[in-house]
Amino acid sequence: SQRPKAGDDSDSAVGRRESFVEPSDSEGLNSRLDPKYWSSASADGLKVRGKKYLEDRAKIPAEDPMFDLHRVDLFEFPHPTEHVAPSMDYVKTNPDKFFYIVQLMVPGPPHYSVVAAFEPKDEEASLKADSPFARLMRQFVDGTDEERNELFKLIPGIVEGSWLVQKAVGNTPAILGKKIRIAYHRGSNYVELDFDIASSAMAANIVRLVSGATKTVVVDMA
Repeated sequence: SQRPKAGDDSDSAVGRRESFVEPSDSEGLNSRLDPKYWSSASADGLKVRGKKYLEDRAKIPAEDPMFDLHRVDLFEFPHPTEHVAPSMDYVKTNPDKFFYIVQLMVPGPPHYSVVAAFEPKDEEASLKADSPFARLMRQFVDGTDEERNELFKLIPGIVEGSWLVQKAVGNTPAILGKKIRIAYHRGSNYVELDFDIASSAMAANIVRLVSGATKTVVVDMA
C-alpha cells in the first residue's frame, strides 16, 4: 500500500518537481537484486582535491572509502517515490546501524528506482571522531538542505559502454544539487538522498540517450 504525499508542481531553481508518494512503512522492501549486477568499487584511479587545491589546483589519489556498499536494490514504482528508507528491511531490522542511502529516480513511466545503501566501515571514525572527514560528514548528515547541496559531489565514470554513452555521461565531478533537485531525509539511523532526475531536462535526456544506445553499461559512481 502507498500513501499520497503532497507534491509541488511549481518551477524550482533546478527544474520541475513531480508529485510523488512515499511507500508504506509497514512494508519491508527488498528487491533481492543479484550482487552480480553491483559491487563496491575500489578507489583506484579516483582523484580528489588535495589540501592546497585552491592554490595549486592539484588533485591527488583518493584514499580507501570510509563506507562499504551494503546493498543495491532495483524497484519499479507506480509513481515517483521518495523517502524509501523507513520501508527498507535493513533499516527496519538494524536500528543500531547507520545507513547512507542514495536513490536514483529514473524518469518514467515506468518509474524505476535504483537504491544504494552504504554503511560505515568504522562508525566511530566515520561519524563521531574529531577528524576532518567525520566533522564534514556530521555537517552533511545533520545540516540544512542548502548546506548539503553545497557539500555533495558526484564523480561519474563509464567503465564499460559505447563511445556515445561515455561522451554523454562524461567523468566531470558535479555539485549535483545545483543541477537537479535532491530530496534529503534524515532518520534515526539513516540519511537518504533522492535524486529527482526528471527535475532536469538535460539529465532526463541523458538517461533516455543511454537507455536507447546500449543494453549493457557498467558505471562507477563516487
